[in-house]
Amino acid sequence: MGGESRHGASACVAWRADVEALLVRRHRDARYDGFIVPVDVCYELTGLLRQKWRGIDGGDEARAALDELFASLRTRSGGGAS
Repeated sequence: MGGESRHGASACVAWRADVEALLVRRHRDARYDGFIVPVDVCYELTGLLRQKWRGIDGGDEARAALDELFASLRTRSGGGAS
């Protein structure tokens, strides 16, 4: 799969359909983290958010869980994309 991002940078990424997914997080300061992950990580994220989410914005506990998950992905990937 390839194409142009909305910022004009070439985006040429390949992953295995039905097994991997593109997981992207937008930070409040408009930075992005993106990883190609096993679909199981998406299910893990869904479970985490269902457990931790409070109120409209998720709350501190949900944000901390997101921070931990993405830090883990960054470590596993050898630095990750920011």
